[in-house]
Amino acid sequence: MILDIMQKKQKKNTDDINFFLNSNLRETLNSLKSDLPRGKMEKLLSVFQSQSDYLNSLFRKMRKLGLFINDVENNRVFPNDLWYQLGYTEEDMLNIGFLEFVHPDDLQKVKDQSIIPSLIGEDVNKIIFRFRSKEGSWHWLLSSTVSITTNKKGFVKQYVGFDSDITEEMETKELLEKALIQAHEAREEAEANAIEANILREVSSIINSTLDLKGTIKAILDQAKKVLPYDTSSVQILKDGELTVIGGGGWKEPDKIIGLTFPVPGDNPNTIVMDTKEPLIIKGLSENQLSFKINTPELIGESWIGIPLLMRNKTIGMMTFDKKEKDFFTENHIKLGKTFADHVAIALENARIYEEVKELAAVDPLTGAQNRRSFFEYALQQEKLYKRYGTEFSIIMLDIDYFKKVNDEFGHQTGDTVLRDLVNIIKNGLRDSDFLCRFGGEEFVILLPQSDEADAYEIAERVRKSVKSNLKIEGISTKITISCGCAGLRASELENVDSLIQIADRALYYAKKCGRDRSQSFSTMLK
Repeated sequence: MILDIMQKKQKKNTDDINFFLNSNLRETLNSLKSDLPRGKMEKLLSVFQSQSDYLNSLFRKMRKLGLFINDVENNRVFPNDLWYQLGYTEEDMLNIGFLEFVHPDDLQKVKDQSIIPSLIGEDVNKIIFRFRSKEGSWHWLLSSTVSITTNKKGFVKQYVGFDSDITEEMETKELLEKALIQAHEAREEAEANAIEANILREVSSIINSTLDLKGTIKAILDQAKKVLPYDTSSVQILKDGELTVIGGGGWKEPDKIIGLTFPVPGDNPNTIVMDTKEPLIIKGLSENQLSFKINTPELIGESWIGIPLLMRNKTIGMMTFDKKEKDFFTENHIKLGKTFADHVAIALENARIYEEVKELAAVDPLTGAQNRRSFFEYALQQEKLYKRYGTEFSIIMLDIDYFKKVNDEFGHQTGDTVLRDLVNIIKNGLRDSDFLCRFGGEEFVILLPQSDEADAYEIAERVRKSVKSNLKIEGISTKITISCGCAGLRASELENVDSLIQIADRALYYAKKCGRDRSQSFSTMLK
């Protein structure tokens, strides 16, 4: 009787995971009903029900990570949160109805790797395709599926899978590919000279090896040794009227070289290189009237050569190479150096574009705060440090009180202004190491490294009071306030960042419940 009631309940609730439990186990329980005493049967069913409840809770949490299950035999589904975020319901997922939402250009690929037939066996099926949301926008999805059970004929009865929205990654990749194509179009044709052809091949390996700026600079300096022998060298980038050293080779203390600047224009040979867009050789620095008007931590050699870095005929920086010997560099070094510099410029431009795109992908375009994705990347790094070294950190969750009223009464443009000004005020009250993220809407998260919950509360109060005093928008007489929830990570209580966010959110809710315009620590909330 109890088992019958459980089964009836499952049929009413499509979102219940119990209907995916092993049907053979339920059949076994049914067959034992007549053989077992009622008390033992009820105890067995109670154990089964508790396990079902546990699995149901587990699967509900896992679907936030993209888990979905399809019961083909019974035509029932357990969609993941992404499915709902795209605007669909579980009914839309039945009978492989998702095909009508697949991008026309990807439809054949999806059909060729049709989900159901390919699941026969234990292999994981992975496919990337574009998918239309309910509102009509296209999203890139990575779907991985595998069968759970098959019937006697070998057809799939149930299968499980994970969906991930990789739209940001695909769009970033597309931007990078376009940027790389544009950069490579500016590359000059390689000269037929056998030595230069070899240099081109080696330099090409630099360009393709990494897009990380530090890695690119290191590869450039390592490769330069094969083109222009040097004792010391530097890579300099032009910005705001100054050449800034971003990399150096051969220096005893390279960290003291990084960041040095040369004014342009200025009384230095760098200015000549930048103005003429041509290489310059100085055969004896000690005898030359041109000087480096800067206190360098180490002396450079007697021979010096500066080579401009040109991108579309625009000077973006230069490279310098020094040798202790006089009259070391020759016209042949200039010739090889110019060819080398062409590809170095492309490599640096590619790295710059990559860094810019990466930064754009990590920042909320409205407020300038970090976005949710970059927050979790940073938070996971802090979590690893905590688990390895015990380095504690804390979180403040905050949002604007009655923000909907601001939007409704004064319009969304005013609301946007409030959000931007709020971020600026918050940043002024934080340390350089603190991480401010727009979590969603008017809700923000601040991650505080090397800070406990008490530190978080103190900072939250400072920020709250500063916002109340300084956030003033023209045309709004009402004070704009915020509420804050604070939580610290402790090994005895919490396991991960997700748990920390959840309790900080509970503290925020409590602060709002108690009247708003206040900060609340999670630990004191429990007292």
